[in-house]
Amino acid sequence: GEAVPVARLSRLLGRPGREADPARALLVLVEDQGKKQALLVDDLLGQMPVVVKSLDTAVGRLDGLAGATILSAGR
Repeated sequence: GEAVPVARLSRLLGRPGREADPARALLVLVEDQGKKQALLVDDLLGQMPVVVKSLDTAVGRLDGLAGATILSAGR
């Protein structure tokens, strides 16, 4: 029951996308500081719960990258 803006991840990354029709594409819902957005993606490789940590203190600001996570196996 909530309207959420859709962004094409391929356009944000400057890459060609495979699916042009949002009704047939995969959408990933993301939220940051209470703001939600759906990312239109070509494929999902898997899913897992993660905690994303900011990279600002470790490596500084990088355009297009907000944070990173360490998987349970240490990767």
